[in-house]
Amino acid sequence: MEGPVQDLSGLVRQLQRGSDRLYFSRDQFAVFYDAWVTERAIAPGCRSMMHAVVSTANALLAKGTTPPNPAENGAALALALAALGERKEIIICLSAGVGGGLFDQSYPTLQPHVARKQIMDHFANVLGIRPDAGTASGPTLRAEMQAAEFHKLTSPEAIWTDPGHLVPALLLARRRLCVVQTFRENGDRDKTGTGFLIGPSTVLTNHHVVDGLPKHLKHPEDRLELRFDYSPTTGLADAESSVHFAESDWCVADSRPGPLSPDGAQDNWWRDRSRREAWRESVENSLDYAVIQLSSTPGHMRGWYDLNDVGNPRYNRGCWVLHHPSGQSHTVTEGEIHYARRKVARMFHSASTVKGSSGGLVLDATGTPVGLHHLGLSHLPITQDGGDLGGYRVPDEVVNCAVVLQSIASDLKTKGVFAQLSASRYPMPFRGCLDGVRPVFGRAPLLHDLAALYQGDTPVMRVHVAESAKHVLKPGKTFTIDVVRALFRPPEHHHIVVNAEDIQHDALTQTKAVLRGFAPDLIDTLPRTPNSTTPAFVARLVNHLGSAIQDRLGNNTVWLMIDSLDRHTLSDASGREFLATLYAQVHTIKNLRIILIGLPVDITIGGLDPNDVIYSSISSEDIDNTSALFDTWLDQRGARQKPMGTDARALLSQTVAAYAGKDMPLARMANFTETYMPDVLKAVFGSADLTTDDRT
Repeated sequence: MEGPVQDLSGLVRQLQRGSDRLYFSRDQFAVFYDAWVTERAIAPGCRSMMHAVVSTANALLAKGTTPPNPAENGAALALALAALGERKEIIICLSAGVGGGLFDQSYPTLQPHVARKQIMDHFANVLGIRPDAGTASGPTLRAEMQAAEFHKLTSPEAIWTDPGHLVPALLLARRRLCVVQTFRENGDRDKTGTGFLIGPSTVLTNHHVVDGLPKHLKHPEDRLELRFDYSPTTGLADAESSVHFAESDWCVADSRPGPLSPDGAQDNWWRDRSRREAWRESVENSLDYAVIQLSSTPGHMRGWYDLNDVGNPRYNRGCWVLHHPSGQSHTVTEGEIHYARRKVARMFHSASTVKGSSGGLVLDATGTPVGLHHLGLSHLPITQDGGDLGGYRVPDEVVNCAVVLQSIASDLKTKGVFAQLSASRYPMPFRGCLDGVRPVFGRAPLLHDLAALYQGDTPVMRVHVAESAKHVLKPGKTFTIDVVRALFRPPEHHHIVVNAEDIQHDALTQTKAVLRGFAPDLIDTLPRTPNSTTPAFVARLVNHLGSAIQDRLGNNTVWLMIDSLDRHTLSDASGREFLATLYAQVHTIKNLRIILIGLPVDITIGGLDPNDVIYSSISSEDIDNTSALFDTWLDQRGARQKPMGTDARALLSQTVAAYAGKDMPLARMANFTETYMPDVLKAVFGSADLTTDDRT
């Protein structure tokens, strides 16, 4: 063996001729290299792989030579090995890594012992080391006797990653993962799979999990069930709040699986590049996915994966699959991505899966979503749902297959339904706040009711306090006005707010109060004294008002909100007649919505068909459990997109609930949040002001 290397640039060129042919995980090699130089007390020029790469590059620059690009794996490997200084040390270090299986995937069609010998022979050749030095096989054998770190390389496919990537990814994934259970018409269980949220009300799974269901379900709750938090460690495996059902027209979009193998396939066909690529091409437009539309919105609390922001699978990188094997609880298995190529719809991986894993989420080693698991390939008959893999994990004997999420996203855009993924089943305050500051705690029933009111089939809504919440001093009735103003904004919407105290006297006063909100110039045109019976005079006033709304606000949805009806009764007969007439004609003013705030539920509204009224109740469920309300709001504020430990969340929620008390819990909780928490919430979760968000 030669002594210390004099021609550094020549050595780097030699090493790069060998390293450019290798596929390997840079993270794995860095861990190995750092342990190697530490235990062998290598020269000060290489305290770690990063230090070695930089030192060698700087040394080349000092000699007037441009170093290879260290961003490329092969170049970084050549620079790091060159820093060892002696060819003997280089070849021993390299052989240790080769013997540990770090480079086996460079020759995926060869058995490991054959691939390793070939790698060492090639490096011996490019370094000009004589065969009689025994280097072709000797160093590989000697590697077994080197420093003690080798026993750590128990598997060439073990994932090496920063826990800072893995822990947040798992915390988010387990909130978004669900068991997908289908049922036959007779009620028997049919297929079980896995799915995950890709929108506030949309779940992605495999087509073959739900292919037995008709596209329209008369009773969707009897045929399709999705259960989140299905794990004993969540304590919510059987919670009713974790179960969600689909819409009757449940399928947003889908794509069939396509052929499960190429024509004339033989054992291990996926190892043959030509057959592998031919099969990939044949299934390019057969993506085995289905997007399920839910009737509820779990994503507002759990978050979802934005298919605009998913990764591209990289060859020879670790991966994780999160799934519900055989319908069991949350499970994560590890493996490695094989045969990955950019802009190709299928990726292969070696993470273990079984029946029920179909629709599982595939994350890469950094926790980025990259795939939808759907198929297992082996010597056994090819099956969906993973099949019986017999315990094998290496792609020589068996391999699993997933659909690349980027391909699914492209297909959904082509079909024109991508925007539907982000649609909510009911309006929600942006990040749980009104105007970027004021929090909205609870009020889920109100939000559902406002969605129905906006549709217009039932154009009148009464907001009242149920008996169970009468003990609360400020239950939040008037806050309804703020919610409507924030969710239904100008210019498409126009708001008219009047107080019952201002309109309790007579019909003329009421009409003036309403017109003052959008057409004050028309007040002088109103009839001043009745020249007929009271009902006829009131009818003229209402017709005048209806014409003004249609003429001035015909392109708007008009929200007429009358507040404090629990404190100020309508004492004048013409005043009561005005509202009764307005209610009776509400269907003739197509763009009008009326909200009566505080009107006791036992008071009958004359002239109004009960079928035209939505009764929105503020009950104890909206108020009493303030800890749960704050926890839910925290998700809306941004925690659903950020990993947070359950203990930390519970401590924060219980602390705020203790401050809120019982008399005015929502008001006090809002005051606490607005006074003490805005800066830290903005720093952690971003702005809650829609006008400054990047989506506007």
